[in-house]
Amino acid sequence: MTPTTLPEPSGQLSRGQHRARRIALRTGFGILLLLLLGTLLAGRPWNAPWWPGRTEFAGVPDPCGVLAEPARRLLPGAIPVRDPWERVLVKQEVCEAKNDTVSLRLGYERWQWGHLKSPQTGEAAAHGRLQSLMDRGQGRSWSPVPGLGAEAYRDNSTVLVREANVIVRVSYSDTRMQSAGAVAEAEHLARTAVAAIRH
Repeated sequence: MTPTTLPEPSGQLSRGQHRARRIALRTGFGILLLLLLGTLLAGRPWNAPWWPGRTEFAGVPDPCGVLAEPARRLLPGAIPVRDPWERVLVKQEVCEAKNDTVSLRLGYERWQWGHLKSPQTGEAAAHGRLQSLMDRGQGRSWSPVPGLGAEAYRDNSTVLVREANVIVRVSYSDTRMQSAGAVAEAEHLARTAVAAIRH
């Protein structure tokens, strides 16, 4: 008498079908893991501000708060006006006070980790931005300002500073003041603005 193979009960998978399902699941999981790993490496997470050893700023102070005292002193009665804006990788906060003879402006730009289009640290993005700001404007003569931020440059009474992933931009003009006085005021404000980021 030949043994007969009993049919599988309806609704249950055979041993071969179980094995095929396990192989399909493992393959799918492996592909998903490879895609995730590829995305992670393409995004260069070691550039992210949360990565150990990164020292980037998560925010900046209100520029009008920093500008309040110099504005009171240099532009009595003028009210500083704030102008914030934000794009994908940069947030800018600007405050300006002016009248007919004096203009005082302070801006912060905080650059963030770029992990999609061009993966880089916020610090690298800020450095690139600083260079592009200096390259603008024909005939400008930027000179280094020692002891201010990670890198700082001045052209007359305009000062550009990078501290980690933040750029500080200061400009001061006063038709009543000698050029040397305006330069000194702009540099003093830049130092105050950089110190305010760290608190």
